[in-house]
Amino acid sequence: MIKRFLLVLVFVLLMFNLACKKENEHKVRFNNKYETEISDIFISELLIGTVQPGILSNYVSVKAGAHRITFTTPDNQFLDSELFLTGEGEHRWTISIYPNGTVDLKED
Repeated sequence: MIKRFLLVLVFVLLMFNLACKKENEHKVRFNNKYETEISDIFISELLIGTVQPGILSNYVSVKAGAHRITFTTPDNQFLDSELFLTGEGEHRWTISIYPNGTVDLKED
C-alpha cells in the first residue's frame, strides 16, 4: 500500500514539474541605425520585412540557437551576419544594424 502511494506521489510530482517547466523563449526585434530604411530583413527563415530609420520593429519569437541575419542596405547591398541566442526562460533581444554593416545584439 505504501509503495503504491509513493509511486503515485512520485508520478504526480513529476507530472506537475513537467507541466510547470517553462520552455526557453526568445524574442527579438530590430533597430535600424541607418538614415534610410533597411529592407528584406530575415532572421533565419523568418521575414521581418522593412524597418524605417531609428525605428524598433515589433518583437518576434525565435528558438534558442544559431541564427543567420540577412538584410538589404539602402544602397542595395545584401549583407548577412550570424548570432547565437542562449539562456533559460524568457529573453528579449534587440538587434541593431549599423551603417558600416555591423550587427549588434543586446539583451533588453
